[in-house]
Amino acid sequence: MPETAHFRAVIREKARLAVCREIALLMVDQSLTLNEAAGRVVKEPSLNETFLNARWNAHSIEPPLPGTVATWFRDLRVTPEQIVRHLRPKS
Repeated sequence: MPETAHFRAVIREKARLAVCREIALLMVDQSLTLNEAAGRVVKEPSLNETFLNARWNAHSIEPPLPGTVATWFRDLRVTPEQIVRHLRPKS
């Protein structure tokens, strides 16, 4: 079932990007550090819902730890400000 594996990989990547977006917004809007924002995203049920629906329940895996989420953010190699500028373009 290569299509299923590909679909799951796409879902995982979209979930990771959604969480990185939330981290960037928290870092910029609330002046949080990366670890503080990652911890808040992982603990906040409404923010973590993407994970719960997309991956964790489907595979019976525990939600990611804040350190794992922080690593995902670092892997993007962009600043929180760059992400927020992309999300909130000037009119």
